[in-house]
Amino acid sequence: MKRGFIFLVFLLTYQVSQAQYVRFVDRYDREVKDTTEFSYTYFELIREFGSTVKIERFTRDSVKVSDATTLFDSLGNVEGWRKKEYFLSGNVKSTNKEDKVKDEVEQIRYYENGVVKSQTFYREGHLVNEVYFDKEGQSIVKPESRDASPGEMEAWNQYMIRNLSYPQAARYSKAEGTVIVICTVDVEGNLLYPEILNKGECHPSIEQEALRLVEKYPDRFVPAMEDGEIVESFYRLPIRFKLS
Repeated sequence: MKRGFIFLVFLLTYQVSQAQYVRFVDRYDREVKDTTEFSYTYFELIREFGSTVKIERFTRDSVKVSDATTLFDSLGNVEGWRKKEYFLSGNVKSTNKEDKVKDEVEQIRYYENGVVKSQTFYREGHLVNEVYFDKEGQSIVKPESRDASPGEMEAWNQYMIRNLSYPQAARYSKAEGTVIVICTVDVEGNLLYPEILNKGECHPSIEQEALRLVEKYPDRFVPAMEDGEIVESFYRLPIRFKLS
C-alpha cells in the first residue's frame, strides 16, 4: 500500500510538472531500463527545480535509503551537492556535502542510535579535521578502516592459475581481454551476486568463465571495515585472458 501511494502521488504530480521522473537501478548503481526483463534493487524519484536536482532512493518495499540534492550554476556546472543515507529504521546513517566553490567536503557518520560516529572535513583536498566517537558519544582514537581484499593475494593468484580454463570458442576466435567482475563482499567475507561490469567488451565465453571462477572461489575474502565496524561492500575483480 505504501509503495502504491508513493507512485500515485508521483503520477498526480507528474501531470503538473514534467521535470520529474522515476528511474530504476540495480545493487551496483546501474540503470535498469526494462524492469520486465531485468531485476532492479532500488527505484528513484528524480525532480528538477530550475538549477536544482533532487534524487530520492527507495528499496522495492518503498523504504527510503538516501536522498541527494545537486545544485548547478547557469552554465550547467555543479556548484555543490549534499546527500543523506538512512538505516532501514529511518534513522540517518550519514550526511555528505561538498561545496565546489569553496572546495570543501564534509562527511558525518552516525550510529543507529543517532550518536555521531565520525566527522571529517576537507578543504582544497587536504584533511582539516577528523573526530571519532563511541556509541555513548565519548571521543575515541581513530578506529580501523579498510577495503575488502582477498587476504593472501597469493591464494587468489594460485586459484586462478589452477582453475582458469581458456574457452575453446575464445581460442578459436583468438579472443583476449580483461573481464571485470563486480561482486558484494558480505560481513563474513563471502562473495555474493557476481556480475560482469564491462559486459559485451569481451567474448561471451570469456565472460562466462570469469563468472564461473568467482562463483566457485572456495575461500573467503577479508571484509571491509568502516570506523571500526565490519561492513558489506563492493569489490571489483579484473580477470585477464591472454593467449600465449
